[in-house]
Amino acid sequence: IAKEERDKRVLMHKIYLVLMVCHGVIRNRWCNDYQLLVSLRRLVSPQIMSRLDQDNADVLDNVKSRRFLDGLQMILKMYSKRFRVKSKGLIRKNWNELSIKQDNVDNNITFNRFKRLVCNFTGSRDLGAQGFVALLRSIGLNCRLVFSLQPPDYTLVASFPAIESSTPPPEPKKESPPSSKDSLLERLRKANTNNSKANMLLKMRSNVAHDSPSKTNNQKNQKYTFPDSDYPVFWCEVWNKYNSKWVSIDPVVKGIIEQPPMRRKSSFEPPYTDPTNQATYVLAYDKLGGIKDVTRRYSQYFNARTVKKRIGFRSDEDQFWYTQLLRYSNSSLRRDNINKIDVFESKEFYNRDLSEGMPNSLNDFKNHPIYAIESQLRQNEIIYPKDDTSKCGTFRNKGRGSKKGEVIPVYKRSHVYLLRSAKAWYMRGRVLKIGVQPFKTRRKAGSIQLGDDDDEEDIVRLYAEFQTQLYIPPPIVDGQIPKNAYKNIDIYTPTMIPENGAIIETTGKYTMRMAERAAKYILEIDYAKAIIAFDFGSKGGGKNRKGNRMPTAREGGILIDKQFEEAMYLVLDCLVEEEETRQREDVELNSLRNWKYFLTKLRITERLN
Repeated sequence: IAKEERDKRVLMHKIYLVLMVCHGVIRNRWCNDYQLLVSLRRLVSPQIMSRLDQDNADVLDNVKSRRFLDGLQMILKMYSKRFRVKSKGLIRKNWNELSIKQDNVDNNITFNRFKRLVCNFTGSRDLGAQGFVALLRSIGLNCRLVFSLQPPDYTLVASFPAIESSTPPPEPKKESPPSSKDSLLERLRKANTNNSKANMLLKMRSNVAHDSPSKTNNQKNQKYTFPDSDYPVFWCEVWNKYNSKWVSIDPVVKGIIEQPPMRRKSSFEPPYTDPTNQATYVLAYDKLGGIKDVTRRYSQYFNARTVKKRIGFRSDEDQFWYTQLLRYSNSSLRRDNINKIDVFESKEFYNRDLSEGMPNSLNDFKNHPIYAIESQLRQNEIIYPKDDTSKCGTFRNKGRGSKKGEVIPVYKRSHVYLLRSAKAWYMRGRVLKIGVQPFKTRRKAGSIQLGDDDDEEDIVRLYAEFQTQLYIPPPIVDGQIPKNAYKNIDIYTPTMIPENGAIIETTGKYTMRMAERAAKYILEIDYAKAIIAFDFGSKGGGKNRKGNRMPTAREGGILIDKQFEEAMYLVLDCLVEEEETRQREDVELNSLRNWKYFLTKLRITERLN
């Protein structure tokens, strides 16, 4: 697919995440309704409550934990017998299925309808899990609503054929009860087996019956139905305070209670071949409005497969976006507060990362966040130091081909460094250390090798970050701004601002012309234009001797001495006010001119009449 289509899929993936996170926040808030909790609290018997409350029991903690799980099993059976699934819930759709409307779903679920459905123990599978969360919270348990988001996979770059909603998938044929017309035809067939005239009449009648308009209309009204997954989208987690672990419960789909294993696949994780359910994003909502990403608990190969499907794996900016999305979706009580349970959970996730081990497939090592293989590195990546300190094991290739059975060394991903040129590091506010040697060299894009003696300008030397140091610009002395040969200054990062310097940005209401006028003619101070980036491929740039287009410098403001910053902003505000006054006067003058022209035409018309 084209780049525009890929960017569109990434944007739709993010929009879906935002909407589904908000959907989980709303449903989690509904599960805390006081009236709903009071009505559900009456369903729990004292026998179940005695099993769940083991604080005063004089037994070991493992016995308390066992009794607590027995109580959860009892309340699960009670709820599963009452609840009836009568509609479908959320599913995962592919890119060619987004426009198809899902049938047999509960539309426009309001809060009052939500309470009515939960109290009547009917609805979709998702609503059944949400009602079970409300039931557990009504008896005072620390219960979280777990929501497995089902966004379309943005990493798929293939185009999919369009699906018409009027073409249903093949379904098993069901025998319909014989109608009165069919039974009559059957009796005539049995009575007139030897009569050719009767057989011909019987054949004509059967053709008319099969080609009736009712059957044709039924075929046209058939809709595309999505298959139901065998794994839930909503379930719940209950904190077992007797062993300090979360217990996962699915009350509707599977009807199971499980403490997710550490080295085996969880019963809540769907297979990668499931078309309508994937555990890519799994969020847990607590009763105080906190949100926690618990995908690590329900994904066996999180680092090898699952993390590559998430938006945070695309870039650091996308990871920051996803982190901020979860942070600001938390309530004010849980936004920046970390409790004891969060510490236990973070330790559990760390242990799960260690217990996952190396991938079983060679392809899963590519872009793995923990392990790396040298043959899968990019051209601008190296392993340093390449010794026993960076090596963490070996992998035997079990695939097909000439390299089958080959033992491949595996290195730590933390020892993989990204290489950049000296100019690229300077654009990031860093310069090379004295005496460092490049790790790799490559030719510039578009250059042609003519012989053994290569042109120095065509060779790019690549360095790692530990071969560089932070660039410290010369300070501003007596109000004099240090400039380069082009009478400006490079400020690509905030660390490149000289000491005692201040940037007057011209990307907002202030223009470069205003800033230069205020500094040069009004305040009469020294300044320099700040170059913040370069625009590549710009039409305004020139061309070098090889015909390639040169980048264009982007100006982001001017640099002045910090002692003149306040005076500079006062002058700029006055200039902005003057500019607004001048524009307003120009508009008024233009209006007066138009009125004068209109009156002149009226006078001429009056004279002619």
